[in-house]
Amino acid sequence: KGEASGSFIEKSIEAYQAALARAPTWAEGWFYLGKSKMLAGRPKEGLEDMERGVRLSPYNRDLYLYLIVHCLREADRTLLSERKREYRERARFWMGRASVLKRPFTREDYDFIGLGVEKLNQKDREKIKRLIDEDEEIKFKSPLPPFK
Repeated sequence: KGEASGSFIEKSIEAYQAALARAPTWAEGWFYLGKSKMLAGRPKEGLEDMERGVRLSPYNRDLYLYLIVHCLREADRTLLSERKREYRERARFWMGRASVLKRPFTREDYDFIGLGVEKLNQKDREKIKRLIDEDEEIKFKSPLPPFK
């Protein structure tokens, strides 16, 4: 099962890379390439690709939300305190970016992803709400530091 799913993920990565070679401004493609890389155990590359997707579609609230959730999930997965802090800072940065949208996020927006199709689990909602509570005044910060 592990080898089959790993092979499937690698084929998915290759397919997205080929598609993006032809359509480099396809924001959702970058996002899904990043998600595939994260599934392949390459979180740094994956988040960088997701961030590229958000930058290509800066008004897509769903991409922001999903990126924030993935940053927080990765912060929970890693055992290194420096990495945890880095992933949380990235989530905070993207929340700040989202705060300048025409319709900024509210706490209730963090209940669903993808136009309400995929419900966030309770643990993810709690992580996001905790991050908001820690910094009620999340504002736009620039620039986003590169991964170390």
